Amino acid sequence: MANPIVGKYASPTSIFETSNIQQHEIGTRGILADRSFRYAKYMVTSAMGPNKLVQMCPPVVEHVNENSDPWVAGAYSVYFKPASALDIQENEYDGGYIKLQAGTDGIGQIRKLRPHPFKVTNVATTLEIWDPVTTTTTGSEASTLIHNPWGNVVVHPTATTAPAAGVTMVNWPACATTTGTSATAPLGYLTTAFSTPNYTYVQPQFGWLQTWGVCSVWKDASTIVAGHSFIASGTTAGKIAVAVQTEIKQRIGECLDAFATDAVYATVFLKIAP
Repeated sequence: MANPIVGKYASPTSIFETSNIQQHEIGTRGILADRSFRYAKYMVTSAMGPNKLVQMCPPVVEHVNENSDPWVAGAYSVYFKPASALDIQENEYDGGYIKLQAGTDGIGQIRKLRPHPFKVTNVATTLEIWDPVTTTTTGSEASTLIHNPWGNVVVHPTATTAPAAGVTMVNWPACATTTGTSATAPLGYLTTAFSTPNYTYVQPQFGWLQTWGVCSVWKDASTIVAGHSFIASGTTAGKIAVAVQTEIKQRIGECLDAFATDAVYATVFLKIAP
């Protein structure tokens, strides 16, 4: 009952467990009879508790609208040059996207990215894509990198920086890190360059986030009435709050409860991703 169906078969992992071994492509949709889930990756070195609202990875300013070499029709790779302030971590954009942001011809093309190694700041790099480029580009090209919506998720902060990704079913443990000074690669994803005095690897945690259907979610002190809409809380990370009609914020779902107690769990019909 707790192992969601992926395609025609039950997942080997329950919605009530996490693992440092990846079992599905990030973003894979799993379903139970009345609920939907997405398979996610977590890369933070502090635990993420149960029934918490989780946010997608925020965009990286240095990876938005950056210089790009021309895209060539039929090619299964494109070029990107990260800006000077931030490297691209190993597989940071695996299952994410690259979009041609500016140019004369071919603008607007978007392609899903394959797994990739660590990429160094201010160095033009090749990124492999799953589908070929359709239109050769011209002009002054610039590209933008977009994270996989369920890759590198975080507890939803009080100041929203990306859309909601889902809700945790169980505690997600803190991710282990390994540091060193040699090029011997431990298990995990490289987050700092080998050329630095101490490189760092992070061992991700993988598991399911609920995205649709009846769910228990941590709420703030607001009085709730069945039928109210919820948004992310602006006072406590990971909580939800009753939406004000004039707020231009993502609606998480509708309330199925009626009470006014703080630090309790509202019953919500989630509407994040079906």
